[in-house]
Amino acid sequence: MKIIYLVKISDERFVKLSQSYEEEQRQLQTSISDLTEKLAKQQEDSLNISKFMARILKYTELPELTVEIVNELINKIVIHKPTGTKRNRIIQIDIYYNFIGKLNNEKSESDELTR
Repeated sequence: MKIIYLVKISDERFVKLSQSYEEEQRQLQTSISDLTEKLAKQQEDSLNISKFMARILKYTELPELTVEIVNELINKIVIHKPTGTKRNRIIQIDIYYNFIGKLNNEKSESDELTR
């Protein structure tokens, strides 16, 4: 035999619970919107990577680098102002590929010191 107790909560308590519930619903809606935007961005990134990979697979064995290949794969190349002097001069070059942008290919300080 199951006994069920019904207890009436006060109006004040109901208002507090209701406000808490409404605030939680607002936060969840905001969270859903944010996650939907992130998902759309990830799907776009995935599509762009797929497009880039389809292009790059044509060139797995390049006998030579041609202007057509560069134009198909690379969006832009940015050459920064040199730092350092004479033998210690370093020039940073950023390559922005079509569909995927700039790849992070930075070496650590320990790699720089061993060169």
